[in-house]
Amino acid sequence: MLRDTAVVALKMPRHDTMELWNGKWGVAMLFLYQRAQDGQLAIVTVRGTSVLALEIATTQAWDVVAQGYCYGRVVVQTSLIDPNVIRCHGDAIRQLGLSTEIAKPISLREILSKYRVWA
Repeated sequence: MLRDTAVVALKMPRHDTMELWNGKWGVAMLFLYQRAQDGQLAIVTVRGTSVLALEIATTQAWDVVAQGYCYGRVVVQTSLIDPNVIRCHGDAIRQLGLSTEIAKPISLREILSKYRVWA
């Protein structure tokens, strides 16, 4: 899927960021591609509750995206999140540090408060 996403990214030259994420009880994962800025390398960030080792072919596919826009190659950054803090998709949104606003702050508070009522 991540290789297919790289192919799509090649067809979207104006996008600076591509973000895929998922979250539910105890599980959260983020894949974030950021186009190079100010002569720096492009960055792929993988953050989640488990280690996601990118296959060489996946990294190479994203290198092609970076090279297609004259930015060399990608640097992969990874970090882990404690799965015990992910009780719902609202927690995943907060913990993953998404680059774009997925839900208005009031909506996110409502999601989190509903979880507390059900827990």
